[in-house]
Amino acid sequence: MQVCGNPLIGQHLESVTATLRRREFLHVGSLTGSDSPDQHRAIMHALQEGHVSTAAELTRQNWLRLAPPVQQD
Repeated sequence: MQVCGNPLIGQHLESVTATLRRREFLHVGSLTGSDSPDQHRAIMHALQEGHVSTAAELTRQNWLRLAPPVQQD
């Protein structure tokens, strides 16, 4: 955060880190989170192979799984 020189990033991350950690804890223990280790391995593999866009997409998909499902009425 210091490298980018933008103090707002650090402030924002401080305000959401606890919430994200709680959400991750609940997610990993759930049925939808049980495949999280496999997702992280796939992300690491993509990075090791130099497939940055694939790693970014896998990361995005992993994070979106943390969001509660949208209920339609």
